[in-house]
Amino acid sequence: MDNKIKITAAAIAAAAAVGAGVLVFTLNKDGSDTPTVSSSQDATEAPTPPPTTEFVLPDDWSENVDYVPSDHGITPKARALSKVNADYIAWMKIDGTPVDNPILLDPGEIQANDTYHGAENAGEIYYYLYRNLNKDYEFAGSIFMDYRNVLNSNDDEQSENIILHGHDMLNETMFGSFRRYRNEPGFYDKASYIELESKYDKQDYVIFAYLPTNGEYEDGGFNYWDMCELDTKEAFDAYVKTCKDGALFDTGIDVQFGDRLITMSTCYNNQAEMRFIVVARSLREGETISDVSSIAHTKEWLDAQKAIAEAEAASKAQAESSAAAT
Repeated sequence: MDNKIKITAAAIAAAAAVGAGVLVFTLNKDGSDTPTVSSSQDATEAPTPPPTTEFVLPDDWSENVDYVPSDHGITPKARALSKVNADYIAWMKIDGTPVDNPILLDPGEIQANDTYHGAENAGEIYYYLYRNLNKDYEFAGSIFMDYRNVLNSNDDEQSENIILHGHDMLNETMFGSFRRYRNEPGFYDKASYIELESKYDKQDYVIFAYLPTNGEYEDGGFNYWDMCELDTKEAFDAYVKTCKDGALFDTGIDVQFGDRLITMSTCYNNQAEMRFIVVARSLREGETISDVSSIAHTKEWLDAQKAIAEAEAASKAQAESSAAAT
């Protein structure tokens, strides 16, 4: 869908423990500028502003507030979290990783009359880069959604591509565990699904690509952070092709125009000009997280898997035959 106005819906963020030595990304909100990376060895170097909220969630709160569908407005879980932070927009979980976090909607550039985010912060961008759910300073920041994205109760208005940003923390909080996709063979098989609970419903996704990519703006380049709305088949297919062509692993997942996408962005090896993104598509009718065989794959991938299986069977049969002959 075509989103040309600033979103003022609610959003969310989560606190994170900070380990010694972290990778940090900072982002500019100008469409022609892109994230830059810096590093820090001491999370206490940055100033700590005074608390901005009174209510603090207990550590075990999520154990007592489960997802409950709602046919009339937002879910009870979302209602509770929205009371803590009006920017709450969703909750995301990726099995096999520490990602089990609220998501906050980035308010965009803070305006001089914005009392909720603090008029004293006028001109600030990426508000939740170093703030937690309670809007207090937190070096790990929160996972936050691009301010141009739409994620509401109307499917026709939802953005085709939800863009999420999170720090690459060494203790694997936020999006720090994403390093394991590229460093650990077989990790994808343990962490290939995303559960996204919006304020109104629950959506499941399957990861189909993860790749390093240029994080600097280029005319005509793959400026993924500016690609929230993929309204046409041509734009959608081009985005998916770029992701699959650069992917570090061929998942074989079929992706078609009409699928919803999530693109999660973080730093890459402390290289200022690079990003690492993980991209997923929504599950279709009949597909379930509990049944891997239900997930649609491309014909090319299925044919390749069949050929591999046949070659392995032939090799095994030959080995057995040779052993019997001796």
